[in-house]
Amino acid sequence: MREVTLDPLLCQQVRRARDARFDGKIFIAVTSTGIYCRPVCPAPSPKESNVVYFASAYGAEEAGFRPCLRCRPETAPGTTAWLGTSQTVSRGLRLIEGGALDTGSVDALADRLGVTGRHLRRLFVEHLGASPVRIAQTLRMQFAKRLIDETTMPLTEIAFAAGFGSVRRFHAVVQALYGRAPSELRKVHRPASAFRLAVREPFDWASILGFLRARAIPGVEEVDETMYRRWWAGAEITIRFQAPHLLISMEGASPGQRLDILRRVRRLFDVAADLDVINATLSLDPLLRPLVLARPGLRVPGAWDPFEIGVRAILGQQVTVAGARTLAGRLVAAYGQMPTAEQLAEADLSSIGLPGSRQETLRAYARAVLAENETLENVRGIGPWTRDYYAMRALGEPDAFPAGDLVLRKATGLNEKQLLVAGVRRVAHLARPVVRIRHRLSTPIGALVLLGTPAGLSEIRFPHAAAVEDASDGELPEAAAEIEAYFAGRLREFTVPLAPVGTPFQHQVWRLLREIPFGATTTYGALAQRLGKANAARAVGLANGSNPLPIIVPCHRVIGSDGKLTGFAGGLPMKAWLLDWERHCNFFGADGE
Repeated sequence: MREVTLDPLLCQQVRRARDARFDGKIFIAVTSTGIYCRPVCPAPSPKESNVVYFASAYGAEEAGFRPCLRCRPETAPGTTAWLGTSQTVSRGLRLIEGGALDTGSVDALADRLGVTGRHLRRLFVEHLGASPVRIAQTLRMQFAKRLIDETTMPLTEIAFAAGFGSVRRFHAVVQALYGRAPSELRKVHRPASAFRLAVREPFDWASILGFLRARAIPGVEEVDETMYRRWWAGAEITIRFQAPHLLISMEGASPGQRLDILRRVRRLFDVAADLDVINATLSLDPLLRPLVLARPGLRVPGAWDPFEIGVRAILGQQVTVAGARTLAGRLVAAYGQMPTAEQLAEADLSSIGLPGSRQETLRAYARAVLAENETLENVRGIGPWTRDYYAMRALGEPDAFPAGDLVLRKATGLNEKQLLVAGVRRVAHLARPVVRIRHRLSTPIGALVLLGTPAGLSEIRFPHAAAVEDASDGELPEAAAEIEAYFAGRLREFTVPLAPVGTPFQHQVWRLLREIPFGATTTYGALAQRLGKANAARAVGLANGSNPLPIIVPCHRVIGSDGKLTGFAGGLPMKAWLLDWERHCNFFGADGE
């Protein structure tokens, strides 16, 4: 089966640097051992000729590799290979992670997604490198492995908790995958009901708690400055954050509930969100860029239960957050818990203080959910705001935009129509193909290729770089004039608008590079110290090497701690030339004197 295409050079760099930013995004399989690992694995680095790279654990296992027992791939941050792929695959994977194939078939899943079973299998192999069944099996086995390692549960209970039909089947799968029996895998025992769930950083824990605290339903949830607690199906679940993990306590949870609880925690806290990709995309927009840099770890809280989110949204129609919370508390008090769709479908809701039309909307919503109408189309009383809010939090749809939201209207000062128009324009701006301008410029170090858009210069490529196919020849006069002035000795600092694409951390490093004086040098360690991260010299070096705007963002001014020249995209001779030019340049002012 075909695996998602990866850049081999990038993968090599990630493997050699053991770059934690790619943990869960790239998996490294070793043909000589038959084992696949995370990039952060402490095992000795294998020869490149023995390495195969995969974008997901599913693809690695589909190819016959077994998980490493040292780095434990099942504990990596949630795989995001599906992000940005077809909507059908994205929705299908969410349903599989929610247990859709625990009792149902692939054909039944395909029916829910509106495609044939054959087409769904083809899409999964194309985008994820593995079939839906293989992905479900991998998720089930990953959970079982965590129960073996992190709890004292009997192995028989683990087999059924992870969804295996029999203990014999469980033993056979473990033996085939790990080459040893489950009892042999059990070496380290941790307190029962305690789990560590890896989270992609940056992770703005305080903002998520603040959001959930304002909406916590009495009798269902409790949220303070440090933790989120929930009572569900007889269990008490408490979640705290200890970077880079969520610590999950499941008091009173039965073995069969634990996998479901873990799935719900992942969804509620948006664990698998790849903030590097999200922030890099949003940063393309001039209006959003400073907001992203100010709050790089912000993410949208998901849902403990999708049906509950719909109930909350309907209760919140045309009232404040506090008002919706009060109504939800009354509903819970009336039923002793958050009611199910079956309970609400024909319920008498006159006692909770809702208008008659809103009561009927709740009943209609419950009936729509029972009929598996996930989009809530044509449900009376559910308009665009409710559908978008539901899609955003319950379904995790990235393009959902609740323009009628009271908080958004207050924050922006726009009415619903104006907000919708502005939102559509921003989404269209980010989604439309960007036509880049390619400007060739002759310089003393050879012909440079400048790439940019009306928003600013995005790349400078050296003569030996690969040809640029996704750009049109044109003029970037401001950038060209400043580079020519630099090589003529008339310019020390560049002012041309820049629009490089990178992560928030890379942007931090690139801003520091621009502060290195003309003709001076510094080291990776010194830059790390300035960032307040003394141990991040290697990460600074990687960000320096990813700089798409050499010369203007002067990465050539960074050298090794021993004073020797280190890597440069244009080659070390070019780096030496630039440093020598800056040290000995006969600088003329702008007036030529």
